[in-house]
Amino acid sequence: MSSGVTATAACLTEYDALKMGHKYRYIIYGITDDAKNIDVLHCGNKTNDLEADHKCMVDLLKERQASHGTGAYVVFDVEKNGKNAIVFIAWVPNAVSVKSKMMLSSSKGDFLKKLEGIKTAIQANDDDELTLENILSEAKV
Repeated sequence: MSSGVTATAACLTEYDALKMGHKYRYIIYGITDDAKNIDVLHCGNKTNDLEADHKCMVDLLKERQASHGTGAYVVFDVEKNGKNAIVFIAWVPNAVSVKSKMMLSSSKGDFLKKLEGIKTAIQANDDDELTLENILSEAKV
C-alpha cells in the first residue's frame, strides 16, 4: 500500500552524491509536515571515524524523535575492513504515534525502490537495532 507521499528531487540528488561521489556518510530523510513529500533533513559528511559519524547520526535521529515525535529514513554508507555497503534504515521508534508509524511504513517501499544500490534495509524500532554493531552485522561488512 502506498501512502501517496513522494520523494523530492533533492532526495535522489543527494543520494547520488553519497553513492557515486562518496560525499556523505549518511543522509537523513523525513516526511514533510504537510505529509506530501519525503525530503532531505540532514546530510552528514564522511569522516575517517565511522563510530563518530554513526553517533552523530543517532543523535540527530533522537533529536528529531523528541522534537517532532516522528521517525525518519536513513541511508548510511558503511565501510569496514575494506568492504563497503549502503544500508537503508527505517527508524520507526515504538514511542512515535500510530499515524507516524503508518506514514513511514506505507511510504518506505516506494522510496526504497528509487534508491538504487542499497545493499540491505533495516527496520529499527528501538535503540538496539540502531547500534553500529547491528548495522554492520545486517550489512555483512
